[in-house]
Amino acid sequence: MVIFDCDGVLVDSERLTNQIFIDMLSDMGVNITLQEVMDNYVGIPLLDGLRILAKKHKFIPPEDFIDRFNSKCLIVFENELQAIPGIMYVIAQIQTPFCVASNSQPEKVRTMLKITRLFDSFEGKIFTASQVKKPKPAPDVYIYASEAFNINPPDCLVIEDTPTGVSAAKAAGMTVYGYSAHSSAKRLLDAGAHTVFDDMKDLPLMIHRYGILPYGTQK
Repeated sequence: MVIFDCDGVLVDSERLTNQIFIDMLSDMGVNITLQEVMDNYVGIPLLDGLRILAKKHKFIPPEDFIDRFNSKCLIVFENELQAIPGIMYVIAQIQTPFCVASNSQPEKVRTMLKITRLFDSFEGKIFTASQVKKPKPAPDVYIYASEAFNINPPDCLVIEDTPTGVSAAKAAGMTVYGYSAHSSAKRLLDAGAHTVFDDMKDLPLMIHRYGILPYGTQK
């Protein structure tokens, strides 16, 4: 079974949402760089990242911060959101069960998949952290997804683009490939990715190789 993360793996949303986040913080007098966000906050729930930043920079976020953030994201998504290059080709080639497991809110995931015309491929196969006790880097959402398909974790291959997600998949006992087109390959490997790749069009062959090798074999 193949389990995809959503943001940064299926849809090219992270560069858009990160810039909105940075701009909103700047309006409050809190200045952080895109690199700081990418290194420390991508892959964790928005509320958790906001709390960490509030403590670090000593500010109190407005109560409507997340609602305004989500509204701004929706406007930008409608105009700019694209599927990750090559992901439609990947999905068309997969000959094994697959799904998506994300830290994002379910409505956000559904909206992004609909905008990028991926929803039909994942309808009924969307799992989010809202359905489990703990978000990534805990393994809960990955284990929940595998249980829904009655597939053992060691028989699951996860595609992730953040160290947080890689750690979650590793903790679930799954093999994880790190997509490094917009992430640090080293950070993904350091987090436990079995291998990294930067072109989605390479993934079908990698999945095929994974499927014919016993779990734990060097890939």
